[in-house]
Amino acid sequence: MMAGDRATQTPSPATPSAPEAAVEVERLSAWYGATAAVRDVSLTIPARQITAIIGPSGCGKSTLLRCINRMHEVAKGARVEGTVRVDGEDIYAAGVDAAVVRERIGMVFQRPNPFPTMSIWDNVGVGPRLLGMRGSVLSDVIESSLRKSGLWDEVGAKLRTPAIELSGGQQQRLCIARCIAVKPEVILMDEPCSALDPIATIRVEDLMRELAREYMVVIVTHNMHQAARVSDKTAFMLAEDRDGGRLIEFDATDSVFTGPADRRTEEYVTGRFG
Repeated sequence: MMAGDRATQTPSPATPSAPEAAVEVERLSAWYGATAAVRDVSLTIPARQITAIIGPSGCGKSTLLRCINRMHEVAKGARVEGTVRVDGEDIYAAGVDAAVVRERIGMVFQRPNPFPTMSIWDNVGVGPRLLGMRGSVLSDVIESSLRKSGLWDEVGAKLRTPAIELSGGQQQRLCIARCIAVKPEVILMDEPCSALDPIATIRVEDLMRELAREYMVVIVTHNMHQAARVSDKTAFMLAEDRDGGRLIEFDATDSVFTGPADRRTEEYVTGRFG
């Protein structure tokens, strides 16, 4: 299968003091109106690793991702049942501020979405400013975020130019810089490379590995080779009965791609369907 894709990958190192599980999903189901998108999903996502969520279109991958940072409820008629815990705290408990959850759990979308009327500087600084940062503290956060996203050397001399003038790959890394500028605990990425060329994709994948040294990274991808290359663990989802996508298998990525426990997983990762 695709074990060779990960042969040269340096595993994301675990920090000894890091908790074993940063996100715990327990019996999570989600609907859009009367239509079930996710059904009874439970999994424990480890800290400081990259977890990939794979599966055919319509199996609830992106919905699951949006439930983890409470963006699903923004959709009209959407509802969620079950539990999502971040470092032991139920983010759906009464009294928990969804806006605070979205600061703790950042999201990078499929297509780069820099604020088109803002400069590179202002795109990265918008979140920290809302948190009250000003002056040299703000400048340091913006520079640090651009360095972590691998953009500083490319844009450090033109921070006041419109972000929309950047290439597609640069825009996506800018969106990642904007995400990490508010110091989240988790970074969710919904097909972050699907609109990028191969060179830009490699840069973003390299960036994912760097980020996993500090953050939990969860990606949704349709690209089996990408999942095999970059992730430490892989979750396979499938919707077979039009009753919402279910978790079929969740294991170390090498196991999922070279020795899956479920026949349906093997058929999917080998391209027999999906």
